[in-house]
Amino acid sequence: MVGCAVWLSVAGVSGQALVGPAGKPVRYLQPLGVPEAPADVAGRKPAYLAWVMVKVAGVPAGTDTLRVKVEGLGPGGAPLSDHGERMLPTSAEVVLERAPHLDLSDPGRHTFISRRPILLIADERARTDIWEHLSSAEKDTLSASDPARGIYPLCPNCDRDLDGDGRQDIPWGIAAAHAGLSDQTAGPEPIEIASAGRVRIELESTGSTWLAGLGEDDQLPSAEVGSVAWAASPAVGQTPSGEVRAAAAPEVELATGTVELARTDLSLPAPGLDVSLRRAYGPTPFWWTL
Repeated sequence: MVGCAVWLSVAGVSGQALVGPAGKPVRYLQPLGVPEAPADVAGRKPAYLAWVMVKVAGVPAGTDTLRVKVEGLGPGGAPLSDHGERMLPTSAEVVLERAPHLDLSDPGRHTFISRRPILLIADERARTDIWEHLSSAEKDTLSASDPARGIYPLCPNCDRDLDGDGRQDIPWGIAAAHAGLSDQTAGPEPIEIASAGRVRIELESTGSTWLAGLGEDDQLPSAEVGSVAWAASPAVGQTPSGEVRAAAAPEVELATGTVELARTDLSLPAPGLDVSLRRAYGPTPFWWTL
């Protein structure tokens, strides 16, 4: 393995994991489909679009691309189970690149940036391939807003007009792939991924023999940023065909956030009725059943 040093962490610590359109560090990524988080103490609004940026020293000459995995995390930091094929995936592999043929003394040779920005989707109706099939009446219903009368959008910013001036502020995007690399071309159109309460960005060793040693030792660096969890909406999949349906997260009731876990510890075949010993965790106290 070629000797290398890698920095990938929350912006401001030792490099930048996500940067916004103006190159500013991103610690919280705002998804489409939920109310916008308030501005920070300096009056800055949260970023909707972010580019993954990794700084790596020691990359061999001629290796001008890297891969990172962007994945949503559930409670406790475990990766979320993927949604059904018709829903946006909870993770995606993204290509990063650096400018080719840079001189060894150029510090820019250590910086890799994703070819496309990342856009998180908290409401499936906000994704490009769903929104573009809605009728004008459906779009107006989802976007209607009149705070003075207590009317707020059913799908906040799903029309991508963030300031209400009638113009689109976020480009229409490309759905992340459920397996393998997402779109590898470069462009302003974002890669759309299902949002999560926290999102992890991790350098991948796939296809990089010089990074394989770090992968084998489980030392590939990663970073996390905050966001808002994806949730199924009652009107998900209001396309002409109506084929899209919300997929419930395993062992989680999406309507209430209730988690119920059950496991069978012992199962004994017996004449008549089998005997099993089960334990379960839920909103009521822990219990055993026989």
